[in-house]
Amino acid sequence: KIDEASTQLDLLRLKRAALLSDFNTLLNRELDVEVEVSDKLSIGESGNTVLDSMLINQPRILAAKERLVAIDAELTLTELRRKPNVGVGLDYAFVSRRNVVGLDDNGKDILMPMVTVSLPVFGKKNKGLKREVALKKEASEADLLVVTNALKNDWNKMEIEIQSARMESDLYDKEIGKTQLLLRVLTGEYTNDNRNFEELLNTQQMLLQLQLAAIKARVRYHEAVFRREYLTGDTINRF
Repeated sequence: KIDEASTQLDLLRLKRAALLSDFNTLLNRELDVEVEVSDKLSIGESGNTVLDSMLINQPRILAAKERLVAIDAELTLTELRRKPNVGVGLDYAFVSRRNVVGLDDNGKDILMPMVTVSLPVFGKKNKGLKREVALKKEASEADLLVVTNALKNDWNKMEIEIQSARMESDLYDKEIGKTQLLLRVLTGEYTNDNRNFEELLNTQQMLLQLQLAAIKARVRYHEAVFRREYLTGDTINRF
């Protein structure tokens, strides 16, 4: 059993080195930079305040709002196409001098004011364009609502996952404390008169299982925290 456990430890160290290299590559760091993870689970600010902030600054929300702004501009342009278009300008023409006697203003360039008026004769087409833009706006507003609701649901799921992982971690920590106390008692009994050797080994094994379960709970906690940060868009600004 000792040899088997020793081999498993060596394999885990090799696996850890590969994971460390991959992780540092994602962060554009040196491959052997150590990753520090705190054992303390500190939940940052949460609740409606952070959720409201997330809905304001989240990239998907911002993109949906910008599409609505663009559609409003398109709708304004469509409205302008339905109105008469009036243009005022000047036309300048170069005139060559002719060999003609008695011709007034011979060779004098011409400057002519110009006024243009165009009337929107395709009324049905413009109405169709306006209706098309209005439908696009309704669709974009619906998309914004869908994105907002989806983000709210994802946020709530992450909050539940964070709280659940923290509760499990606290439970395992308590169980680990009790098991360590029992292990000290059994170790003392075995030291004195070689009693309860199997129970001592089983308790040691239980302690290892509890420690592994506590680590997995912390992993779930940190993953949920970073997924929540991903929803806010903070990771995009950071990297």
